Amino acid sequence: MQQHIGQSDARAKRNPSRRTLFGLPLALAGLSAAPPAALAAHPDAELIATLLTFDAMERRVLATYDGPDAIEDEDERQAFVRPIVAAQKLLMDKICALRATTMEGLLTRVRTVLFEDQDIMPDSIASTYVNERLLGSLLRDLSVLAGVAVSST
Repeated sequence: MQQHIGQSDARAKRNPSRRTLFGLPLALAGLSAAPPAALAAHPDAELIATLLTFDAMERRVLATYDGPDAIEDEDERQAFVRPIVAAQKLLMDKICALRATTMEGLLTRVRTVLFEDQDIMPDSIASTYVNERLLGSLLRDLSVLAGVAVSST
């Protein structure tokens, strides 16, 4: 791991070099572009692998706010996170273009939606708007099937 000028040894060990973040988008998450062997023959392999990559990037972003990889300085955190978010935006085109053709693909998409927007469930079901309540109830049911059930009213 490279040490930045003015960065302590402990900090260098805790946070990876930003230079490693300017490579390929998949490299940002530490994942290869190829799906795992068990997934390779799956009809939704490309979608699932892309969603898992997106989730890994989101975990890396969230880790900068709390825990051992937290970056206290807002400007430094934004500089670190900016290329990850840019890579996620590139993946969004692919995520939105690919259709889930299996239940596993659909449920992986549900997990990503609920992971990325963790506030969507409780308020949606209690909403006074019909469309929000219908969407909330659909996401609630899908979250149960996906194994990431979220409490809702």
